[in-house]
Order: sequence, then structure tokens, then C-alpha cells
Amino acid sequence: MTLSSRYKRRVLTRLVKSQGGRCCYCNRLFTVFGITRPTLEHRKAKMDGGRDSVKNLAAACFHCNQHRGRQMVRDRLTAAKQLSKKPTEAALPEVNN
Repeated sequence: MTLSSRYKRRVLTRLVKSQGGRCCYCNRLFTVFGITRPTLEHRKAKMDGGRDSVKNLAAACFHCNQHRGRQMVRDRLTAAKQLSKKPTEAALPEVNN
């Protein structure tokens, strides 16, 4: 389900008001323009099964929203690399007979 722009504006306005006009991550005051403008943030990412419900949304400044997205991609790449590595002998536990 894609959010309509009218719904997004209404939800964002409600979240900004309920959060006291501050970003949910860095606690900076929102501005109309620039990197501290409010954006909708999914608390649980949509790619992880998060939904577009108000309970899963928060108001985050553009900077924090973008940073969190890049961080999630980086974390996923790191996890994938670690899964693809073969365990070394030093990493294997010793078996006592």
C-alpha cells in the first residue's frame, strides 16, 4: 500500500505536533526547509515487514532519516558478508573426547 500525499501530510503534521516539533532521533527542532525539515520515518522498516500505520511512523528530520537508511544498508551488507565467510579452524570450538 502506498501512502497518499494527503494522508502523509496529515499524519506528519499530527506526529510533529505530538513530538513537540522535534526529531525523534536527534531532538532538534524542525524547520520548514533544509536538513532539519520533518519527514515520515518508519520505526520498523518496510523492508523488514513494517507497515504504514500511524503506530509504526514517527517524525524524523531529513538528515536523521537519510542517515538511518544508509546505516541499515551498511548493516545488512556487513551481516551478509559475515554469513558468507567460512569459519576458520581458530573460530571452531574444541571438542573434548
